[in-house]
Amino acid sequence: MTVPDEDAVVAIARAAAEGEGWPFVEPLSVTRHGSAWHVMTNVPMRGSNVNVWVDATTGAVLKQAFARR
Repeated sequence: MTVPDEDAVVAIARAAAEGEGWPFVEPLSVTRHGSAWHVMTNVPMRGSNVNVWVDATTGAVLKQAFARR
């Protein structure tokens, strides 16, 4: 299995958000924290932020959330 790079992680996060019907608004914050990537949309605005955590080894979505405020 190929370890996901930043572009792949963004694509995974976008698909996860679209699957929930959430807006995927740029600019993005993409950071790696140990064994997981974190993607946050609509940075630096407060509200309408999608947060997706992706396993850095498998590319599986670990957690996802949408902050409407």
